[in-house]
Amino acid sequence: MIGGALAIGFSPIISKAMKLPPSTIGFYRFFIGFVCLALILLMKKSKIDFMKLKKMLVPCLLGGFFFSCDLWLWHRSIIYIGAGISTLLANTQVLYLVLIGILFLGERPRWYFFLALFLTALGVIMTTSSLASFDFESLKMKGIFYGLLTGLSYSFVTLSLKKANEQAENPGAWPIFLLTFFASIFSFIFIVIEKEVHVPQGIDIVYALIYGGVIHAFGWILISKAIRVLPVALVSLILLLQPVFATILGVLIYHEEINIIQGSGLVLSLVGIYIAMVSKEKKKEA
Repeated sequence: MIGGALAIGFSPIISKAMKLPPSTIGFYRFFIGFVCLALILLMKKSKIDFMKLKKMLVPCLLGGFFFSCDLWLWHRSIIYIGAGISTLLANTQVLYLVLIGILFLGERPRWYFFLALFLTALGVIMTTSSLASFDFESLKMKGIFYGLLTGLSYSFVTLSLKKANEQAENPGAWPIFLLTFFASIFSFIFIVIEKEVHVPQGIDIVYALIYGGVIHAFGWILISKAIRVLPVALVSLILLLQPVFATILGVLIYHEEINIIQGSGLVLSLVGIYIAMVSKEKKKEA
């Protein structure tokens, strides 16, 4: 589980290291991830249940679209405001999930959700305060907005995966496989429209293989397996290693600056996100 969280935490570092355009990086992550997941399913000799696949098709199609949007936004946010802060903003997706439940699914919020919302909002304000300005065309402001929209996009990815798993009993790795397949198609459409179709050269080939194969395919497989056997609180805590790890590596490798106020805001946001994660799962169990 920790290995999976750390692998995914390495995502913004690899993305920032690559010389390809951000949309192109997203395409190669999904395409290589799709190929690796296909090989894993073949090696495991997973039987294809076409009835299950049919039921999962629409949720995975929608999830693939939102996942491609997620990386389109996130990769740009990483460039504009750094690996650590962009990853923190992306992790606000759990708050969006709760808000979607309240607004559209008739769920009733409990007091600890408002505590989580307050802590996360305060933390985000503290973390991004030195970057924010009234110049909404500035790259820093775009990075903040893209980071927050990344969290929103990823909340729809999570809902789509949840729906796909509900549609078919014991679907195994098929939902993430289908979702990755559709995400690679949408990402390819993006790079064709943007005229950013490029072939990786030199070290970018290695980065692309690591990003798609190790981080996307194996990272998510490790996390998916751990979610089934570990307590919710522990899983939530370990998943928060992703923004922490990304922040530390961003400082060490790219010399990204994090002052005391930003560091304190990061901690507050992580506490708020953790409370939201745990409270959401407790609500499911109730």
